[in-house]
Amino acid sequence: LHSSSCIVRFLKIERLQAENTQEWSKRDKLESDKLALERENKKLRLQIEVLLKVAQKVLKIINKQTNNM
Repeated sequence: LHSSSCIVRFLKIERLQAENTQEWSKRDKLESDKLALERENKKLRLQIEVLLKVAQKVLKIINKQTNNM
């Protein structure tokens, strides 16, 4: 009976280790996805800044042309 309880404990530990490995794998993937999204977000914010600067320059040009009319 003692060895069967050891086997049961061993199998439970094996199962828990497998679950733990799966959870860490999920966590690693989520972390990787998060970092990729943060990089993409940063790129998009920089593009917005560039577009806003271009839009401001265009508005200045339009205002100058309107004032010269």
